[in-house]
Amino acid sequence: MDTILKIIMAATIVEAVIEYIGAIGAKELHFKCLASIGFGMAFAIFFQIDLLAAFGLTSGVPFVGMALTGVLLSRGSNYIADFIKKLGG
Repeated sequence: MDTILKIIMAATIVEAVIEYIGAIGAKELHFKCLASIGFGMAFAIFFQIDLLAAFGLTSGVPFVGMALTGVLLSRGSNYIADFIKKLGG
């Protein structure tokens, strides 16, 4: 079960990053999105929130887990709530 949760976590973060990359390519990424990404990453790094490490996924590169957690946070509370629902069932 732990492996499945790790895969779900990784897939969710990859999906969030791909959504932002797609928005950049389509030139739809506005100031609000950039501010959200920046704030989410800063928040996660300043408060040392690393969701990946909590699931046992660690990186040899400092701050990667916290930065990716920040990307996930930048997607908003609805995104996180949907993620928790997926984990629950």
